[in-house]
Amino acid sequence: MRALVLVGIVVLLAGCGDEAEAPSQPLRAPATTAPAPEVETSFVREHGIRAVWIYLLEPLAEDPAEVVRAAAGETPWLRVALAENVDELESFPVILVSHIEGKEKLDLPDAEVLQYKARGFDEKDAERLAQSTAALRLESVAEGASIVKTLRAVDAVSLALTKSHGVVVEDEETREYFTAAAWEARMNRAWTGDRPNIEAHVVIHAIHRDGGPLRGVMLGMRKFGLPDLVLDEFVRSNFPPVGKLMNLTAQTMIDWPAPAIPSSLPLDLHAPSSAHLFARWKEQMHERATGKAQVRLETVEGEPGDPENRLLAIRFPRYPGKTALERQEACLGEFFGATDSVEYVKHNELVEAASRRAREHLLRELKPRYLKGLPVGESLLVKAPFKIAEGKNEWMWVEVTGWDGARIEGILMNDPFHIDGLKAGAKVVVEEATVFDYLHRKADGSQEGNTTAPLLR
Repeated sequence: MRALVLVGIVVLLAGCGDEAEAPSQPLRAPATTAPAPEVETSFVREHGIRAVWIYLLEPLAEDPAEVVRAAAGETPWLRVALAENVDELESFPVILVSHIEGKEKLDLPDAEVLQYKARGFDEKDAERLAQSTAALRLESVAEGASIVKTLRAVDAVSLALTKSHGVVVEDEETREYFTAAAWEARMNRAWTGDRPNIEAHVVIHAIHRDGGPLRGVMLGMRKFGLPDLVLDEFVRSNFPPVGKLMNLTAQTMIDWPAPAIPSSLPLDLHAPSSAHLFARWKEQMHERATGKAQVRLETVEGEPGDPENRLLAIRFPRYPGKTALERQEACLGEFFGATDSVEYVKHNELVEAASRRAREHLLRELKPRYLKGLPVGESLLVKAPFKIAEGKNEWMWVEVTGWDGARIEGILMNDPFHIDGLKAGAKVVVEEATVFDYLHRKADGSQEGNTTAPLLR
């Protein structure tokens, strides 16, 4: 599924007859769903657990529980207790307080970690965090209807403590570090009335696997008493739409009206509970977008680095395709509505020369860079030929997932018009000598390549 819709083009190479070419950007076509037999199960909410750290320059002189009670203010329904007394507790909600003294007992982040996980920091904030010698850890435990209001209360208490005593607040579930101002800004966008806005409560980590498809892992759902979500694999350039689909799944779980959440979960971007998401995403929805999907949630075991929480994998058994990636692509294409189109044109000497220059740049500059490992957020695609009838080719985009000698391994990013049995999401192999053009997408949203496209219009 592509986030940008352009008119498709078909290319004629000299001496080869009419040949079909994918759009000048890799796009996706809507697919019709094909129901598959499923065994229905459900997942229940457990206790909502929220843990934060408030880092301190010096240990507290006062009783830690009393400091937290004072910050909690007028919340008689929310009890505060020292964590060592947890066995004496009989009811919830409660905030369990730990006071950690000694720099050696703190797992302070280094500069590399802060580069990715600091929110609202400047150099002075990083220096003050490094100087911390103590911390308060607050762990709230709530159940049922009290989960949401406890979450809001603990966030407010954390803000008050950071302003009055602390340096930085850490969200233990999402593994982010906030200044007081950044924490307050997140609180302000985290709620619509009493309804949580999912994008402010969770993060999604894209786990890189030797240049191949990524694995997506959500962190932050434990605070709602719900499992975190996993997407087993997806291509790099699909991270934006995949992230949106994972967020909508999480929002739907939070807002589900019954105690048990079904494993076959309908998603609807136009539902009232998703109005805040639709407002943010509507400009990225394309013609024929349904904004609806049906996903399957399955319990999976965690991997090293995953959140300490139950995990549910998102799968797409109701969509057509031979592989998980093909079914995922079909779902994304239907949900976001991007379309492929095709036209027929002829190459000329200018086009062929531009193609040669693009291929030379790809092999000279980008292949070594890819083999060293692309930075987080970058992806590389190539336009390659696929044989059709009468010796002709259909040219389509492939996202590179491996490069062995002259062989490029990748994931097909277009649905063919002339090749039965091949779908977007299929794993394919391309010979580098046959590449027609490339597209290098960067983490800042810019891109380079696709230089032949203007010559084909």
